[in-house]
Amino acid sequence: MNKARLVERIAEVVNEKLIDGISDLRDESDRDGVRVVIELKRDAMSEIVLNQLYRYTALQTSFGCQHAGAQRRAGRMMLNLKQVIAAFIEFRELVITRRTTFLLSKARERAHVLLGLAVAVANIDAIIEVIRKAKDPNAAREGLRGRAWPMGVVKALIERVEEKGRGGIQNDGATYRLSDEQAKAILELRLQRLTGLERDKIAEEIEGLINEIGGYLEILGSSRTPAAGAEPGAARHEGAVRDPSQDRDRGARVSRPTSRT
Repeated sequence: MNKARLVERIAEVVNEKLIDGISDLRDESDRDGVRVVIELKRDAMSEIVLNQLYRYTALQTSFGCQHAGAQRRAGRMMLNLKQVIAAFIEFRELVITRRTTFLLSKARERAHVLLGLAVAVANIDAIIEVIRKAKDPNAAREGLRGRAWPMGVVKALIERVEEKGRGGIQNDGATYRLSDEQAKAILELRLQRLTGLERDKIAEEIEGLINEIGGYLEILGSSRTPAAGAEPGAARHEGAVRDPSQDRDRGARVSRPTSRT
């Protein structure tokens, strides 16, 4: 609804005598919200004037809408407004869950590779020796994977990302075995770049990924169980759909004449 056009139309119907009970019309809208004040004559009936405003202006508008839809479980069916909103919310929850799960997986994969690079930097001389002595890339990869590498100064960082007994942390709690993905990432770097990697930069990126992963897990943990259908989904958002009759007076306020001195 265009507020300026509504005020203009109300003034028109008053001048045309279609509505006879209005004594004053003011637009008091500001940056805090929309407010149109209509003052009535002393003998006017507010309900009658309000119904006339609904009839002759755009204060209340009716329109038709086809609510045919296809639900995942119920197939094609006719939906009421509440069911349409509930189905849309369920769809958005599903999209957000899938997107967050994907982003979580990518962040974990990147963090896993960075852990391997951190171990390589902590054992740079031994890593370079294994690579140089290998006959081919496959032998180099097996050589990197075949040893348990001391975690050294990156132990605390690794333990924040991977739990003991999982990933590459060994039972002794002091060594780490590289996965195939980590070994490939190390071999894809030229020796010059590998030796130039800075432990602080790797740790900084891992810290950022830890924060990202925590945010994704929080989103997935706070998501509600997807609805079994449109009706149960609507129950989760009770109050989201208001009775139109409760909002009829939002476009304008009808008041009795105020005393002036």
